[in-house]
Amino acid sequence: MGIKMIYKKTLAMDLIKAGFDLEYTTRNRKNRKYQCYAFEDSVELRKSIARINNQRYKGYPIGNETE
Repeated sequence: MGIKMIYKKTLAMDLIKAGFDLEYTTRNRKNRKYQCYAFEDSVELRKSIARINNQRYKGYPIGNETE
């Protein structure tokens, strides 16, 4: 489906513990001392992110979120 970038290390670790596969890591373009974590984007991933952050998943479209 695409890649979902995660910028918070603790969130990335929680997703890995929940069984999601880490695709790759890269340096944050704005602040090179931080890492970014890439996961395969899916509805299940987004629901888990919302649950971990104590939020509700509202079913936003998956894909290019800037359009």
